Amino acid sequence: MTSTDVVPTVLAMRPATLVVLPYRLEAEDDDRLVVHALASDQRLELSAGFRLFLDAFAAPCEVASFLSAHADLAAAEELLAGLDTLLERGLLVDAAWRDRLKDLRLAQPAHAAFSFERVPITALLSDRAAGDAVFFGVPVDIATTGAPGARNGPAAVRWHTQQRSLGSGRYLDEADELVRRVEIKGAVDIGDLALKAGEGIDSVVPRIRTVAQLAARQGALLCAVGGDHSITWPLLGGLVAARRARGEARPLCVVQLDAHSDLPRTPPSPFDAVHSHASFMRHVIDDGLVDLVVQIGLRSVVPTQAADQLAIEPRVVGASRALRLERAALLALVPADHDLYLTVDIDVVDPAFAPHTGTPQPGGLPSWRLLELCSTLVEERRLVGIDVVEVAGPAAAENTTAALAAHLLQHVLLRKFGVVER
Repeated sequence: MTSTDVVPTVLAMRPATLVVLPYRLEAEDDDRLVVHALASDQRLELSAGFRLFLDAFAAPCEVASFLSAHADLAAAEELLAGLDTLLERGLLVDAAWRDRLKDLRLAQPAHAAFSFERVPITALLSDRAAGDAVFFGVPVDIATTGAPGARNGPAAVRWHTQQRSLGSGRYLDEADELVRRVEIKGAVDIGDLALKAGEGIDSVVPRIRTVAQLAARQGALLCAVGGDHSITWPLLGGLVAARRARGEARPLCVVQLDAHSDLPRTPPSPFDAVHSHASFMRHVIDDGLVDLVVQIGLRSVVPTQAADQLAIEPRVVGASRALRLERAALLALVPADHDLYLTVDIDVVDPAFAPHTGTPQPGGLPSWRLLELCSTLVEERRLVGIDVVEVAGPAAAENTTAALAAHLLQHVLLRKFGVVER
């Protein structure tokens, strides 16, 4: 088979039109290029021959046209190999995504969650990047109405995941003393969303939505750590966009574990911002992102919010009842034919167990009960996404709130991907 015969087949495996994302050239000589890919926050060293590709795709260019124009320089297979290198390293992307990715940047943190493989977000545009789970951080607390500090959540939780393994292997599940065999294939960490100086929440929301849509594009479990609770609205927006693009028809239920209902309050309350951690659920419902809302652990609901809840009719379980809720009653809240999204505001837990949070509310769940509720739901329903938000405090051993969040994520992933060995 000649190279000409190969071209139609291999072209079908790639986007028809590609473009280079913004980068900064840091060094260039006769042998090499050093570039900083801004979207993925990676410094890449390339051979000097890649200058041809960077120049050719500076503006959107059809792959077929590129191959035809440079057929005298190299065989099609060699040119395609060069394109694949740039695709995998996050410099070259499907032109259809350029406008949404050009201002997007994910910073590479000091620690990858659970030692997952680090990949650039642009790698998620490749069908070869499919895996079980995509982890990322959203260090945003510009929509908070309580004490700031949730921006430190991703760093603090990542620090504590270093003490916990999630590689393929056998684990003792302390909740029921069963040994579980876990096989997580291709779980990746794409970094933390980077904010611009002085940026407001209105411009952050679309970028969070884009990251979530890419993370869920191929059906991987979306796994995000905030940040304040305003991030859940765009996270769900991106997840739902990805599900619709894949033709996913199953209804979606969001289970919100929280001390507060996060429905908007009437003016002149300071909590009445358009994008606020205190009003994200109203946006989720108004946008029709989910088919069912279940709220568990509530213990701080003002009268105006109670009226809103009666109009929306979510299934509500207060903190006191949540302590006594039996397994069957919990599962009855989420129909078996619905997919499950978990959003966990760490203030659902009593401040005695999770003191580092912006709006602590006494009378919450003990940490073991949070783990138990999440375990039951993940075991019996199909989990498609989870976020843990409102974790504050330093990336240090004494931050027991971050330790709980890291343990919760490990616990959920163990239940999601674990097989019991009896």
